[in-house]
Amino acid sequence: MRGLRLATVVTAALFLGACGLLADGEARKDLAKLKPSGTTFNSYLAQEYLELSTYEEKVEFDWQDSDKWAKKGLAAAANKAVLPEVPDDKDWGGLPQAARVAVASAHIEGFALARDGRLAPQIGPVVARDGRAAQRLIAAALAALPTGESVVIDLADAQTELAAWLAGRGATPQRPFTRMALGTAPLPGDPALIVAPIGPEFG
Repeated sequence: MRGLRLATVVTAALFLGACGLLADGEARKDLAKLKPSGTTFNSYLAQEYLELSTYEEKVEFDWQDSDKWAKKGLAAAANKAVLPEVPDDKDWGGLPQAARVAVASAHIEGFALARDGRLAPQIGPVVARDGRAAQRLIAAALAALPTGESVVIDLADAQTELAAWLAGRGATPQRPFTRMALGTAPLPGDPALIVAPIGPEFG
């Protein structure tokens, strides 16, 4: 038992030491102290990256991701061009050419992703602050996908105006589904921002 306890302590020490070598949190600390210069958009972007980096370090204990976001924040704070992350389509069947972000007055208003579905490309998730931004995102995602092919999107029931807009473009309802949750804890995220989920199989 003593040998097992010693091995556990040594393993933990080696793990923490490796994490320290990979990312020591200095980039996040530098970003927190830095006053952004340059465009309003990049200033907001630097702040968003700082919040994301802090979350990864303090909540997820993911020092590598925290360091990655902090370095992108430092680049934004220095008014350098920072490209958005593009999901690896090999990992989840994504269609990065349809990924879109809506920006207005230096604020991110929403985003849309797409992926290969079982029968057709599927747009989702779509997250937006209002219907206008959601419509822009869906239109841009549709334009990036091959024309003449079926496309699937699972709109939330509350999105009646968007449903009518899509119907005007030839879309027809296929099947409903109910999102289910176990337990009484509140669901993550803000339901008011969810225009379309990634798909029923993902919850």
